[in-house]
Amino acid sequence: MNTLVIEPFADPFRAYPVGGDYGDFKELFTKRGAECYVLNTDAFCGKNIPKELTLEIIEKLVDDTDQWQAFGDFAGVSYMPLADDPVDLDSAEYKQNLRARMQDRLDWLNMYNGEHPKTPLPEEAKECLEKIVSELK
Repeated sequence: MNTLVIEPFADPFRAYPVGGDYGDFKELFTKRGAECYVLNTDAFCGKNIPKELTLEIIEKLVDDTDQWQAFGDFAGVSYMPLADDPVDLDSAEYKQNLRARMQDRLDWLNMYNGEHPKTPLPEEAKECLEKIVSELK
């Protein structure tokens, strides 16, 4: 199975538009100075991620011993390098896979906005994904 499933905030009982969550979530960063970490707990490049590695990463975040480096030329995006799981943005295959996953997200957003024309997600979300997809060509 090679399909990305997107469930915003995974709230099946939401009785209001997703755009409200988007605005609240964005405010955490723009007005409250929160940091955001995307933690993959499943697999990376076809290799399962052991729970011990997940716990090690969380401990580094909590203990403030984490180290980050820029994720290519993407402004404001960095990653925690891991010896056994290299990020190779020079690899055409890696970039193609990354581009495909970002395109999946953009496709979902376009589908969502098409299905919810009265309460679409903000245009800035689409523009951000379009920029990433175009930079990965």
